[in-house]
Amino acid sequence: MALKLVIFDMDGVLLFSKQLYLEAFRKELAPYGIDYTEKMLDAYEADPKNPNAHRAVIAYTLPPERKKDAPLVADRAEEFMTKNWKRIVKPAPGAGEAMLGLKARGIKVVVATNANYDYAVAALEWMGIGGLPDFVVTEKEGFEDKADALKHAMGRIGAKPDETVYIGDVMADVLVAKRAGCGFVGFVGGRFNTKEQLESVGAEKVVSSMKELAKALR
Repeated sequence: MALKLVIFDMDGVLLFSKQLYLEAFRKELAPYGIDYTEKMLDAYEADPKNPNAHRAVIAYTLPPERKKDAPLVADRAEEFMTKNWKRIVKPAPGAGEAMLGLKARGIKVVVATNANYDYAVAALEWMGIGGLPDFVVTEKEGFEDKADALKHAMGRIGAKPDETVYIGDVMADVLVAKRAGCGFVGFVGGRFNTKEQLESVGAEKVVSSMKELAKALR
């Protein structure tokens, strides 16, 4: 069936934001005696069962006796990211061109992210692509399972699962696409997971650039 909808994850796909998360986690977990490293984040992301959200990472990392502090620590981490993202993140080269190419073919484009709504909208505007997605689905909608966010997007567009492809960057995203019943293309340009890791949970197509992505969606 013809492609009707492409849903982009934001962090790790449209925005190279791994360093932002690392700096936020280091700062807010340090008072608990935790020296948070890239290896720790990579290990977390290497388990496809782990939710791909900063609140889940913090709750996972805190020791059992301090788990109750997780919501407060997550709020502080989010505040750090809100204040510092422009200094740290980088836009994925070619993201706007990829979206424009899809729209020129009559394909709808949606961004679905676990990120804060204000951050997501501001980041897309900062990248110069704020007007390209047909709409953005964020934590504001309150979906606990990101697969439900994808189903919501398909419903609003009127696209069937076999007319939809989700672009994600971690193993958990592969499983999200499976639960939503749609296609999946892995993107490793943001350095959260590797090609081999995505393929290990069933990703059939994995790309490392937006130019490769455009070809994969032909």
